[in-house]
Amino acid sequence: MYVEFSKDKYRSYIFALIYTLASYHFYLGIANQTLGEYQAFTFIPIIFLGIYHLLWGDTKRWYLVSIGLALTTYAHILSVYMSIGFAVTLFIAKLIYTREISKDRIYAIVKAILLFITLTAPVLWIFLTDFVGQNIQSPAPTIALPMTLIDIINNSLYNIVSKSTGIVLFGVAGVGWYFVKDNKVEMNIYLLGVTVLLFLTTIFPWEVLKNTPLIIIFGPIQYPYRFLNFASFFLAVTGSYGFNKLVKKQKTRYQKNLVFIVIIALNSIIYLGQISSLFINLNSNNNYLVKNSQVLKTLPDDQVITKENYQDMFSYTILFGETDYYPKQSYNGNNPNSNEFANSIISQVSYLNGKEIKVHKKVLLPNKIRYIVDLDKKGILDLPVIKYNHTNAVVDGKKISHEISKRGTIALNLSEGKHIIEISYEPGTVFYLLVCVSFISWILISYFSENKYRTNQIIYPISKIRNLKF
Repeated sequence: MYVEFSKDKYRSYIFALIYTLASYHFYLGIANQTLGEYQAFTFIPIIFLGIYHLLWGDTKRWYLVSIGLALTTYAHILSVYMSIGFAVTLFIAKLIYTREISKDRIYAIVKAILLFITLTAPVLWIFLTDFVGQNIQSPAPTIALPMTLIDIINNSLYNIVSKSTGIVLFGVAGVGWYFVKDNKVEMNIYLLGVTVLLFLTTIFPWEVLKNTPLIIIFGPIQYPYRFLNFASFFLAVTGSYGFNKLVKKQKTRYQKNLVFIVIIALNSIIYLGQISSLFINLNSNNNYLVKNSQVLKTLPDDQVITKENYQDMFSYTILFGETDYYPKQSYNGNNPNSNEFANSIISQVSYLNGKEIKVHKKVLLPNKIRYIVDLDKKGILDLPVIKYNHTNAVVDGKKISHEISKRGTIALNLSEGKHIIEISYEPGTVFYLLVCVSFISWILISYFSENKYRTNQIIYPISKIRNLKF
């Protein structure tokens, strides 16, 4: 994929290396376990390759941006929001600079939007039916933890997995201009990388932004350092250009390959330096996580988790966002003691006619929770399960209607005696039809793109792969 932009296999491999080994990438995956954003990091190059083709390149490649955005949607919705923001900004910049845009590009943009909707239709359907207007509390829009430029510099130069570009991309930010000064396109990419890097720091007045209408746009992002995803991408493009120049200056294939290997080795050593502190801490830390016996205790840092104590994690609350996507009346704003409804749900408390009762057994099944209760009298049983749209209740093998309790959970009108209750989420027929539509769309776009561009340099025949010389 990456070779399509540069038309150079050496540069493509270098880009893949330094982008994948970016410090923020491993901060998301290893240090902070933000797995959705970590996966989305993979698809950002596809998105921007698609944006490049839509606005400046080959409009016949319009579907690439749809593919990139769809894959990102499956991983991390917020990264889609930010990517679309970049796309709109670049579109406006193009209009300001050129004062026109061809009909072909307009048509390509419309087709890309329609394909994106088709590929993500099941996700969009659930979002519209089960979230919008359903009294669900999403993370509150805010601006928090803005980093100073000194923070970025220190984190990068320490060469640790952190909220930073890492030492390689930080060096690119400093000297990359020298390598791209004679190439307008590459210079623009470099300037984008540096601008985004400075934008995410306190050089930009993030604190002032909190009190302006712009909080509506930037508030959902919450943490400005999330722009490190995009700064890392742009700087990796520039870095690959600069490193590739060093390779191309060599006269013989042997010398080119030698320099190429040295570049790989240096980046690998830097990467090992980044993650070494994490593994040293893991290997020297005998503080194994134990099951929590206290109420509403936050999961501690620097605890060793193994396959034996993995389930013990779930006896703790998480540091941020424990009640995100709870009903609004049960949202506690990351303050464990601020909402009794939230506390009762987290603590898995059940009520019968407003009085706390004990559930005999709870079994977790795929997309389903089974309760066994023995009621000493009839009444309204309030279970600690959030009532979302498309949530169903089956009691003793029969599907029954249910109510919403004052804390936003499932409430059932039951008779006295023992009952087996199964609470499940069933998205409905339309959802599964849209899954089929999306699946067919993936097959069609794969088939037509492969046949139309079979000879394109994105797709390498097996014979060419075997004959690549290094």
